[in-house]
Amino acid sequence: AVLGVASSNKRLAIGREGDDRNVKLWNIATEQEMATLDLLPGGCRALRFSPDGRTLAASCMLDPEPSIWLWEVPSFEEIDAAEAKETSKIKQP
Repeated sequence: AVLGVASSNKRLAIGREGDDRNVKLWNIATEQEMATLDLLPGGCRALRFSPDGRTLAASCMLDPEPSIWLWEVPSFEEIDAAEAKETSKIKQP
């Protein structure tokens, strides 16, 4: 089940609970998944991007107390550079 959704600067974050306890980041313009962020048990309850869109906060329900996790969100340029590097590795003999 989806429990948290947030958007910022052409990015969409979707948090899930159950067996698939993670947060997926999507590029809204291309409809492509950008990253998957693993969560601790309890699943995601709420998501929020920082005002500059570079940090994502997720609240999780862990026994006995809830917690908040923060991730630095990769920029589109960082993702493009990583994909280009990976592609060049594949093409090399």
